[in-house]
Amino acid sequence: VLNYGVFYDVDQVQATGQITSTPAGINCTTGNTCSASFNAGITVRLTAVPDPDFAAGAWMGTDTCNQMGGTAASYWCDVMMDSNKQITGTFQR
Repeated sequence: VLNYGVFYDVDQVQATGQITSTPAGINCTTGNTCSASFNAGITVRLTAVPDPDFAAGAWMGTDTCNQMGGTAASYWCDVMMDSNKQITGTFQR
C-alpha cells in the first residue's frame, strides 16, 4: 500500500479555529503545521471550524480541493490522495 501525506498549514494572524480530517489523522489549531499520511487513492475531507466570533476563510496552498463547500460556521475541502498535498485553511473575523 502506498502512503501519501496531506500537509497543510493553519496560518492566520488574527483568527482562531480548528481543522480536522476524515479519516482521522489531522487535528490542528491555528498557528500550527500538521500532517498525516493516508492511503493512496482515497479522498480525505478536511473540515475547518472557526472559534466563536470568527468565520471560515478560504482554502489555499500549492494544491487545491477537488470539491469544497460549507458555511461560515464550518467549511470543508475534499482532497484526492494521488500525491503529496499542501493545503492551507484560513479563518477571518
